[in-house]
Amino acid sequence: MKYFLAITLLLVFTITKAQQNNEKPNQLNVFVDCNNYGSDCFDSFLRQEISLVTFVRDRLDADVHIIATSNWNNLGTQMNTLFVVGQKKFSSLSDTLSYSIPPNSTDLERRDIWTKQIKIALLPYVARTQLVQHLNLTMTADMKPASDTTPVKDPYNFWVFQLSTNGSINGNRVSKEFSAYGNASANRETEESKSNIYLNASEQYNRYDDQGTIYQYEYQDFGAGASHMKKMTEHFGAGLQADFNNSIYSNLKARYTAGPVVEYSYFPYKEFNSKRLVVQYAVDARYNKYYDTTIYLKTKEVLFAQEVAAIGSFTQKWGSINVGAFWRNLFTDFSKNSLSFNGAITARLVKGLNFVIWGNYSFIHNQLNIRKGDISIDQLLAQNREILSAYNYNLGIGLSYRFGSKFNSAVNPCFRGLNYSINL
Repeated sequence: MKYFLAITLLLVFTITKAQQNNEKPNQLNVFVDCNNYGSDCFDSFLRQEISLVTFVRDRLDADVHIIATSNWNNLGTQMNTLFVVGQKKFSSLSDTLSYSIPPNSTDLERRDIWTKQIKIALLPYVARTQLVQHLNLTMTADMKPASDTTPVKDPYNFWVFQLSTNGSINGNRVSKEFSAYGNASANRETEESKSNIYLNASEQYNRYDDQGTIYQYEYQDFGAGASHMKKMTEHFGAGLQADFNNSIYSNLKARYTAGPVVEYSYFPYKEFNSKRLVVQYAVDARYNKYYDTTIYLKTKEVLFAQEVAAIGSFTQKWGSINVGAFWRNLFTDFSKNSLSFNGAITARLVKGLNFVIWGNYSFIHNQLNIRKGDISIDQLLAQNREILSAYNYNLGIGLSYRFGSKFNSAVNPCFRGLNYSINL
């Protein structure tokens, strides 16, 4: 009898323990990582609209870590990917969601699409918590069946056209400034190829009155170009590109450039949102006609050059890496070259501590367009004329530390001030 009682107690303890271990959690902590997302994450709206879960401010506190990335195609469509990573009790559950936001979408439309996708991403996790009892689902009855493969009829044949312009004028007693900019473009992008045609122009005029001495500076740039690129395989692409440029600043009365370009991707193109490692190679013929005689005593010349670029992008839970190296040299004189390094690295070092470094550094030995003669001090200060330099650089470093309540999801709209954006 005592053995039967002992076995019964052991079974009761085992069942109780199993029920405790299988008990669904009553809270879901979510961290949304927007460091590589090129649009507004609508953080406040998200917290209001999805109040069922708790949005935390550090990935280490989260049960679900959502990494959002975005890219734009030539048509202006925003291509987004959500990498949904389960943590702690959900470590065996992960997913990847991809969706697009049409060009010319308003902020309201972008916000609603973004919020809907976050809800979809969280659904499998909410279903594994006690929160599921508060979940309401609706389905549209007039949806087309998945088997409907009727081809889309597009009267524009996937071409998208855009026109934009802006200008400004300001001044005071001693200075006046005027600027204007215009752009026109046509883009076509499909799964297999993309084409681009563009035209842009900018004009800026500055006038300064130094006690009767007048200084006037003009900046003018004009550009036009076209390109056609085709994805040959999941790892290889090729294309042609040509452009025309005019720039008073760079002493270019006319510059015509044309040539082929090829690219090899180490990873399949379909993985570009999470990891990308490509090598590009291009050759071109270039005709330059200058406003003033250059330091090499040229008023015009024909040049042949090659370019090599290596680009890497990686998105991980701890942060992201985006780096690139770019080389260009003349075929006739390899000493006329340039080498640039560009990139940014973001990382979450420890809980609440974020680090970012960005910048570029260029070694320049191919400024064939520099004007002959000395530059005046006022031209140097106004920066309306390109100067000879063996290098240029830009570097930025940022560090932030956040601490305090990790469960504060409240949103108070009081006294937020003026906040608006204009999308052309």
